[in-house]
Amino acid sequence: MANPEPEKRTKAIREAAATLESKAVVDKQFPDLFKTFTQPSHYTENSSEVFQPVLLKKNITLSTFGLMEMKNFDHKSPCGIAPIINRAYFVVKNRLYLWDYVESREVKIHEEADEIVGVGFVKPKPGIFVDSVKQLMIIATTHDIRVIGVVNGANDLEYVDSCMTTGTTGVHMIQIIGTSQGRVFMLGNDDNIWELDYKSKETWFTSRCNKKMQTSSNAFISLLKLSSDSVVQIAVNESGTVLYQLTKNSCISVFYLGTDGYTFSSVYKKSDCIADAKRSNPSFPHFTPDSHIVSIHTTTATESLNYHLVAVTSNGNRIYYNTQKDGQYLNYDAKPTGLITMHVRAPSSSMATTDLVGKTLYKSALTMFVKNPHASETQSKIVTYCPSLANLGNCILANSNTELIENGNAIDIHGKVLCIEELPTGQHQEINEFKSLYQATARHFLILTTSGITILAKQRPVDMLHNLLTDTGSDSLHRIKEFEPFFNQFGYLNASSLCFNLISCGNGAGGNSLYDAKPIGPREVNGTEILLKHFGQVTSAMIDSSGRSYSSLHDGLALFMYRAIEGIWTRSLIKQTSTSVGTWFSSNIPAEELSNIQIILVLLRGLIDRNTQLFPFKPVNPETNSLNNLLELITYLDEAISFFKYIFEDSLDSIIKLVKPDSQQRLLKTDLKTLLTTPDGMSTIASDLTFALIDYTSKRFTNTDHVVDVLTSQCGSFCRSCDVLLFNAAKQIYSARNTNPAQAKAILQDSFVTLTKIAGEIPAIKAAEFAHQYADQGCHLYGIRLALDCTKARDPSNASNASFEANCPTDVTRQQIFAAKQPFYDIALQILIKVVKDSSQPGAYRRELMQTAFNPVYDDKMFQFYAYDAFLKEGIEQILIDENPPNLEEYLKNPHEYKRLRLLAVYYRSQGRYDDAAKVYHTLATTSDASISIEERIDFIAAALMCARSVTSPLKQYEMNNLMEDLRVQKRLLVD
Repeated sequence: MANPEPEKRTKAIREAAATLESKAVVDKQFPDLFKTFTQPSHYTENSSEVFQPVLLKKNITLSTFGLMEMKNFDHKSPCGIAPIINRAYFVVKNRLYLWDYVESREVKIHEEADEIVGVGFVKPKPGIFVDSVKQLMIIATTHDIRVIGVVNGANDLEYVDSCMTTGTTGVHMIQIIGTSQGRVFMLGNDDNIWELDYKSKETWFTSRCNKKMQTSSNAFISLLKLSSDSVVQIAVNESGTVLYQLTKNSCISVFYLGTDGYTFSSVYKKSDCIADAKRSNPSFPHFTPDSHIVSIHTTTATESLNYHLVAVTSNGNRIYYNTQKDGQYLNYDAKPTGLITMHVRAPSSSMATTDLVGKTLYKSALTMFVKNPHASETQSKIVTYCPSLANLGNCILANSNTELIENGNAIDIHGKVLCIEELPTGQHQEINEFKSLYQATARHFLILTTSGITILAKQRPVDMLHNLLTDTGSDSLHRIKEFEPFFNQFGYLNASSLCFNLISCGNGAGGNSLYDAKPIGPREVNGTEILLKHFGQVTSAMIDSSGRSYSSLHDGLALFMYRAIEGIWTRSLIKQTSTSVGTWFSSNIPAEELSNIQIILVLLRGLIDRNTQLFPFKPVNPETNSLNNLLELITYLDEAISFFKYIFEDSLDSIIKLVKPDSQQRLLKTDLKTLLTTPDGMSTIASDLTFALIDYTSKRFTNTDHVVDVLTSQCGSFCRSCDVLLFNAAKQIYSARNTNPAQAKAILQDSFVTLTKIAGEIPAIKAAEFAHQYADQGCHLYGIRLALDCTKARDPSNASNASFEANCPTDVTRQQIFAAKQPFYDIALQILIKVVKDSSQPGAYRRELMQTAFNPVYDDKMFQFYAYDAFLKEGIEQILIDENPPNLEEYLKNPHEYKRLRLLAVYYRSQGRYDDAAKVYHTLATTSDASISIEERIDFIAAALMCARSVTSPLKQYEMNNLMEDLRVQKRLLVD
């Protein structure tokens, strides 16, 4: 086709999107960890630091003052880390020491009148504190419990005194935890669970702050007291719906919290946890007579739907529990009904049966603990286990058989460990770290010791690749073999994807934060390109639906693109909020998130543009064609993001409200994938938004030149300059409804002239809308001409006519041309046939439309034959005989079928070509078609005889005499 058109772009982008999703199967098949458990448990120790899963990143030593005060710290007193406010804390009697381990490194003291027995940093309930209060500091003393709002100020913490206090009634609250909904639970030294409630206002019957004993009505509590089985820990799940309680004798109780903010119900108590685990694995050497559970940890649905709680024993065993007895465990948020032992995992061989663990952490499949915590007061050994992604991240087939192999390592740190806390990143924690963008914050673990803070960093595969590139420096080309273990371990597909990850995401790395990734310089980028040139040419392990394989470079690019845009790909762009005050529209995707993805797309485009050898687009073959499609998607998505960022920054609500109501509803349901890969999304919804933006701008300013310049320069193919002309034409067509006939005719003609100038850029859905609006206003002629002008723009040389030449096979190109033109054919024919069948329309007007549709100026034989098929199907073929449009005889002659032959005979008679008519009737009378009855054949013979007798030319009469003789013979045979 001579001109690019929206349909071709839609097809390319749709194919690219399909490619992305087909490669993403490697992530979609990433297994639920429970399905990878085996007996015995498997571990691997990495000798090379490059592949170590957890590395010591930084030691931050307490100030001299802090070290002096730490000497007075009693290890039974509260201590911990509040990473959201960058503070570590410990308590000495009535003093709470808050240490800024990031900025000033100063230790500040918060003093209470009474001894402090419990401290908790929790999320506030919504709507009670100002938005700047992201954390509440709950301080429990021997006398009362106080709620204090905490704000990260410019230079230091700022405290918001809430005046919320309640008495302790003699109970020491030794552990304080919060839920994601803002509920606060406390473990008392009376072995009860208490809930702290606070409100914005005091009422007649309740104060602003009070506490409630939640476990007093449970019968088993009294039994616990009789047996002196004290409660040692409480834990709540991520969604804040289930709370667990652990006792000294390894009993675990389950409570349901619901989602209403006040439910607290006892569900189940399991008192044989260790015995049950031993029964499951009687040969486990790490179950000794002294074995007991030292900690419990909730899990997330991302990790597994098959277990909800992990308990760590004193010997390092992990016991995995499910909270459903009735088989509903795949519904992660279902109300718990029990506590079932699902799996027991022994520690690695580096742990002897006599070794003990303490200060444990388990989160998102990573286990961390102190080995033999009482062995030394000045040195600690941290043991970590985390899943090896080498096999888990290469599950291409749905039935891939994988097993969990954990990477283990041990890290020596200075000081006695007081607690371990993971840094919250605010991001959804994925076990599959192949998906993690390099610029995203990796997992970090803060370890509070008696000497300060130690920061451990979890190495993602992309971090390992970066470290390899840093080590090789500018010699990557000559040290290429050093990268082979990395590509072999993680697979060429994932490793290639990680190369694109580094090149495209390094721009956002290298900040000043303790947790930022290392910056990526030109040497690393150059080294990554060398890796793609060397390893990217290896055939990928993935095979598409047609059985075709591509290079690892191609599949790695597609996989990385999907990973980069996955977060916004299927999210609606706009959301609607309704309140009693009114309804308004707003962005559903933060502008910062869009900007980060746009940067990635720009860097990807730059990589492709400057590496023509790495990304060849010729010769044309399936891979180069697919790369072209991916490049089209990169460009189009970049421009689409620019467009939405522009309207998000402007008055989005006002712009959306200018969109037609039905389009508003479609927009609310539309995600980025639908918008970019469907004709309706790319034409109707995008155009409606553009029209609304231009309309909004024209109402605010005298002209729309500025917005047009912005859209055409930044949003190129997504929002083209022709959209402005489309908008103006649409506005003209609509305004013509409210003017007198003469003005309306002039306005419609002007709009039609405008649209014909950009016929090649008008999508079929928009063309149909305009054409039918013309028809509704009595200008059927413009509707038909617009549709046919669009087809002409898509095939200006009428290459499709070659399909009807003798011995010309139908090829792929002509099939593509027909596919591009057919929607417009349908638009023209819908209008034309409706008028032709309408007997109330004047005959002259119907004739005029016929002449317009089949005007030789279009010379489109494909349309002509397509239209003649439609006329025959509608039973209005007589008008074809009356009007004799171009190439009708050729159409009726081939193929030889009953309906066409009958019409061909009528056509010849209408033209006075009686000899040809007689021959056609003879063919109909003598055809072998069994569906033609004897009566019909006799009628055809009679018609043939009449036509033959009508031939007056002496040259043809001899032939007609022979024909009539044969007809008489045929008639006798039929009658007899």
